[in-house]
Amino acid sequence: MLDSAKKGISKKTKGKYLSEISKWENSLMIVSEEIKFLSKLLGTEIFEPNIPNLYERLQEYSKKLQDLKNEEILLGKEIEKHKIDFAKELEEEQKDLLIKRTQHQLRKDINAFLKINSGLKLEIFNFTGNILKKSR
Repeated sequence: MLDSAKKGISKKTKGKYLSEISKWENSLMIVSEEIKFLSKLLGTEIFEPNIPNLYERLQEYSKKLQDLKNEEILLGKEIEKHKIDFAKELEEEQKDLLIKRTQHQLRKDINAFLKINSGLKLEIFNFTGNILKKSR
């Protein structure tokens, strides 16, 4: 067995993982605030009233935002569990492998989540930006 495998996760890698986890937490906090804002935006009466299917589209976006919020909560819980597992002494090779796999999977999940979030925001902004009431 390689010496590096016996030693477990290096200090440099631990630091990198912890930094990445912190960035994920910050990203999820920002997304949470964006979801709150967009939900309030969609619930206001600032849109031109005679837009075809306006109510249905706003309801659809509200549902997508709620689904995104639920996913954000689940990811937050996964990150918290990962942090707890990570904080425990990592002496066993099996735990090291689990931490690495979990870190990798969370990285993929967070990136996919952030991509969906960006796409939904863009879609909402493109739709709502064109139907705002004109000031008189």
